Amino acid sequence: MRPYKNKSDKELINIVITLISDHSIFIKNWLELIFNDELKIPPEIKNRIFAIWFCGTIDTVSQEEQNYLKLLGECKTRCFENTLSLLYQFGNLVESIKIQLREVNENTQFSIIQYRNAIVHGRLHSVHNDKIKYRIFDNKNNRTNKTNLNQNDFWEIVSKEWNNNIDEFLEPIRIKFLRAETHYYNNLKTFSKKDFVDMVSSKGYKDLK
Repeated sequence: MRPYKNKSDKELINIVITLISDHSIFIKNWLELIFNDELKIPPEIKNRIFAIWFCGTIDTVSQEEQNYLKLLGECKTRCFENTLSLLYQFGNLVESIKIQLREVNENTQFSIIQYRNAIVHGRLHSVHNDKIKYRIFDNKNNRTNKTNLNQNDFWEIVSKEWNNNIDEFLEPIRIKFLRAETHYYNNLKTFSKKDFVDMVSSKGYKDLK
């Protein structure tokens, strides 16, 4: 099955370029606020940013699961050497994210996601459904998975994890997840370089004949 076979060469390359560049924009935007000490961002604000960031990493892994192998196969079929190297770089980023996600248990993930949804959306009525469905990272299977919880169990987990102080809950997770001595942090430095997006575009278009 080749879902991208009807895409022109340029369309296919653009899909890969934006897969990389959009994640670079995401990283640049939030990394600056968390790591630039000159901005003097309070820890409480960094914690809120991290809640958004954390959910973004789960989305990134999910996107890789849906598209990566299909894009890889199509680019190999067309002998797109440069675009393939961009995909490998994205795959490397995702693997480094998975390492960090494996350190966060499912209950903690539920609680971060609930907090993120509250600060982004205000309120989602779905949290009062009989079954609450969230996509989390399944540590056992090393992939994302939609998990169902009944309402009582969900709110019991969130209440216990938050323990009436969201910053005491979030701050140690943020510090551990984004610590400098990780493969993920090294990827963040690469993806946040000033000329990274231009480099990605220039490299990908070299495969156009």
